[in-house]
Amino acid sequence: MARLAEGKGSRTARITAAMRHRHWLGGSRPLVFEDPFAHLFLDLPSAMAALPTPLADRALGRLYGSVRGIEGEVLARSRYVEETLVRRLRAGLDQVVVLGAGFDTTALRHVDSACRFFEVDHPATQADKREILSRRPELGANVVFVPVDFAKDDPADALLAAGFDSARPALVSWLGVTMYLEQRVTLATLVTLRRILARGSSVIFDAYPRREETVLSERPMFAAARAMTAAQGEPMISAFDSPAFEKAIRGKGWRIADVLDGDAMRRRWFANQPRILWPPRSVLFYTLEAV
Repeated sequence: MARLAEGKGSRTARITAAMRHRHWLGGSRPLVFEDPFAHLFLDLPSAMAALPTPLADRALGRLYGSVRGIEGEVLARSRYVEETLVRRLRAGLDQVVVLGAGFDTTALRHVDSACRFFEVDHPATQADKREILSRRPELGANVVFVPVDFAKDDPADALLAAGFDSARPALVSWLGVTMYLEQRVTLATLVTLRRILARGSSVIFDAYPRREETVLSERPMFAAARAMTAAQGEPMISAFDSPAFEKAIRGKGWRIADVLDGDAMRRRWFANQPRILWPPRSVLFYTLEAV
């Protein structure tokens, strides 16, 4: 992505942190997802956008009105991983990989657990995050930062060098990333990770569909989202082909354990949320299990 290639931290990572913070401040209760730490990573523009005020609502309506459903998807994917993580921690999970971590706060919300969180991301974004956390010494002790330039580095080798234990199961959270990758790169990354993930490990990722698999009424939303991220120097280039993926992943050491679509997300978490925040029906959450 052009912005990262220039050594600048991810702008879209900050935008998604603002979405989580906005929901924390003013979302309809019960919240879809609670993130008390997202505010730490906001700059002035993103903090202003996160304020749940009538003025901010009007501004968001004009700027992002056509993509507010993406905000719901950001909340839903975080909730989906959180529910899985809590179950796995109770069962003794002791290592999590957050791939393309951005300003993810999972480790901060589980600082009292015995689990280590390996955050894998581009060095530029990671530098921003580390500088912010350096001012909060009570946070981040359970984080192992793994800087990776995905254009040239092997994330599996980097994880092993950082102390990841390939003999023990892990949960990999890979949120908000595949839409910025060609599908072949997504598949190659899963094959690479399988080399170091023990049987019983899981990967969770979200995928934005190709046009042929997108509900007709949602096509303008995805077009607007792609235009918005391109304007930030981080274009979404993927058009996820789910039948092709499900065929290609066979024999690669993975089993598709769960696929959750937008309708299921709405039923599960959005009964009390305004319709504008409902996640797109066409979005998919995948859980893969290493076999």
